[in-house]
Amino acid sequence: ERYLVVYPAQTFAQLAQKVSRLSPSDPDNRLLFRLVFAGAHHANMDKAGRIIMPNFLRGYANLNAEIALVGVGQYIELWDGQAWQAQLTQINNSEVNGSRFAALNLAADDNP
Repeated sequence: ERYLVVYPAQTFAQLAQKVSRLSPSDPDNRLLFRLVFAGAHHANMDKAGRIIMPNFLRGYANLNAEIALVGVGQYIELWDGQAWQAQLTQINNSEVNGSRFAALNLAADDNP
């Protein structure tokens, strides 16, 4: 899956703080450091409300013409339009969704 994750500054700061607590002596942690920080880019909106995205990020996610902006809880995902259509096929699979939602145990009473 090639897409970009856009975090609000505060949420990214919390993520960065958690990642920074990990030991750099563990090779898996070093990979996680690179994953989180190497492609990170701070962006601001221009006067027209647009965000200028670096070419390396657009290229990574193949963002060219049609882009899907998808809200996912505390962050946003940016997808190539065609790639997002493929995701929708998986998301809208009612048979699989039954097992996905079963894990949430929505019928359980969480109130004490």
